[in-house]
Amino acid sequence: MKTFVPIFMLWHLITTDAHTYGVTDKLQASLLKGYNQDLRPRWNQQDTVDVYMSINYFSVLDLDVAKETLTTDIWAFYLWKDDILTWNTSVHGDIEGIRVPLTKVWATDVVVQNPIETSIVTSGSRVYARHTGLVRIDVEYHTETSCFTSVTKFPFDEHTCEIRFSSDTYVAGELNISTVQVRYPFISKSSQWNVVGGGSEREKEDRKLQSFVKLLVTVKRQPVYFVVNLLLPILVISTLSPCVFLVKSETGEKLSISVTLFLSFTFFISLLNGMLPQTSSSTSLISLYVCIQLHLSGLYIVLCIVIQRVSLMKEHNTITSRIARFTCVPSKVAVTPLIIKPDVDAPEVTPEMRIPGPTEVADKLDKLFFMFFFVVSGALTAGYSVFVAL
Repeated sequence: MKTFVPIFMLWHLITTDAHTYGVTDKLQASLLKGYNQDLRPRWNQQDTVDVYMSINYFSVLDLDVAKETLTTDIWAFYLWKDDILTWNTSVHGDIEGIRVPLTKVWATDVVVQNPIETSIVTSGSRVYARHTGLVRIDVEYHTETSCFTSVTKFPFDEHTCEIRFSSDTYVAGELNISTVQVRYPFISKSSQWNVVGGGSEREKEDRKLQSFVKLLVTVKRQPVYFVVNLLLPILVISTLSPCVFLVKSETGEKLSISVTLFLSFTFFISLLNGMLPQTSSSTSLISLYVCIQLHLSGLYIVLCIVIQRVSLMKEHNTITSRIARFTCVPSKVAVTPLIIKPDVDAPEVTPEMRIPGPTEVADKLDKLFFMFFFVVSGALTAGYSVFVAL
């Protein structure tokens, strides 16, 4: 008796599985008999196939601002009604759903319409069909799409990218993406970007045109790395650049320091060009700021050459004498004539005006240019900060 029960149970399982396999095989054969996968699954070919789209997973892998490309992973499933794939469950062993080979039935051809590179992976080679005619297919997209970027506030920039979906073959009167549902929040797997918003949007339908759906994702850059390694050095060097006029001309280092500052801004310009897109649609404020500072540092070089030349002069020429009159206040000196005889009373001291020498003129120019350009540089830095904060 102990061996009878297991043998009886095993026989029951074998006969049940065999019965289910046979019924399923018969059902699949009857459904696919005469089925034409090249025709839309409507008895009346004038009717529209409404496709339901659901986004189960959306991950931002990277946003390349220089190339204006967005790389994402998307897992979605599509659901539609197939008039041909229907059956009576009571006739077919209470089977409510089966998996049918993808190549033998009609399936939606919704694809990404703005790709640079896309790979599509379906969940196997079959679709799942219910007895009511509802058919589901799961699709995974690994796609690289174009994305218009605005880098005005770099590195505090925020971008909204769109991924467009539509049928590759049918117009809206034949296949319509009727509903789009985002079931889970968009996420980011990039250490540089955070997802701050996302959703879907259907474009206005025209039965003679394709039915379009847009997935919108908004990402914001994590700016800490760029602030520490790029923005702060630029602001510090820009603020200290006018201090080149505090270096005495006698040291011989004034011109070399000004050239070094000029080369520093040239390096920052080259660095920013590699990070930002080469487009005229938007200009980064930090690029504009560095460009202005680059031109100012070029002006510093010219002024340092002039000041260096003036400081080495032994006497004034026509130009330097005019500069001395406009930039310097003549000093009063007491001139006492030579006394030859002790019994002769000394004359009164008469003040006379003296024009400062070239070295003094150079020092005055240094102070004047330092104060002027320090104010200009500070105003530029404050203006950049205000525009970024807006």
